[in-house]
Amino acid sequence: MSLFDEWFSDIDRGLEKKLGDARRATVNKAVRGNALAGVLGQEIRDHLIDCASFHEECEVRDGHNRISREVDLVLLNRFHPPFLLRDRPPRLYIEGVPAAAEVKTVLNKREMVDCLEKAQAFKQLVAEVRGSDLKAHNIENLDWHRYLLRRPSFAFAYEDSRSRRTVQRNIMEWVRDNGVPEEEQIDAIFVLNKGIIVNLGAGAGTIEMRDHKGEQLNGFVRSTSSAIFSQLITWLSLVCPSFSSLDPILLTYSTFETNGYAS
Repeated sequence: MSLFDEWFSDIDRGLEKKLGDARRATVNKAVRGNALAGVLGQEIRDHLIDCASFHEECEVRDGHNRISREVDLVLLNRFHPPFLLRDRPPRLYIEGVPAAAEVKTVLNKREMVDCLEKAQAFKQLVAEVRGSDLKAHNIENLDWHRYLLRRPSFAFAYEDSRSRRTVQRNIMEWVRDNGVPEEEQIDAIFVLNKGIIVNLGAGAGTIEMRDHKGEQLNGFVRSTSSAIFSQLITWLSLVCPSFSSLDPILLTYSTFETNGYAS
């Protein structure tokens, strides 16, 4: 276990405790799930530099009037217009979203399909990234279609009794059977104290992995691990778009009127 994994191991244990607390507090699975999404969001907010705030159970939209399905947890960067967050529900725009997640108390095959469907709807939103912003970010060119123009989408589960191999197979079968293009596929799944499934796409991009023979891996790959939160934060740090400068998001949805002026 790395020093980083050890540093965040208390958070893994804390998340597990929150699961127990939620189960003792309520038998309503929806209420329990909502509470646990907020717990995860707060931990990410406290440890991910590019996350300025988070919102639960909300929709995200883009400049082409496409709207996601309801998302359990949406992370926002510091550039998102704050006045739009005062509405109920808040109006969230994809340009201000570094990542979004579905959070499940218990992950099973049915809940996994729900995650995959919502991830696809979210990743159909396309951000307007132009001008100097195209030169002042951290995403490699090969991953623009997954992490820059579209934003990372992941699932987090507090429990799942299935093996990582089974979950991986279920995901791959659903993606194949539904003809989901690479840029609309879920990007990762994290299961507390169990393991991680990461979508490498074509295999040559921000995250590259090789098997024991040294051959490059692609598509969905799995790993058994008990160090989940540290890996989640590391993964988010890799795939979330971070901008050195950003044109105000408001300018994507509004223009400064120049007609009708007189000197």
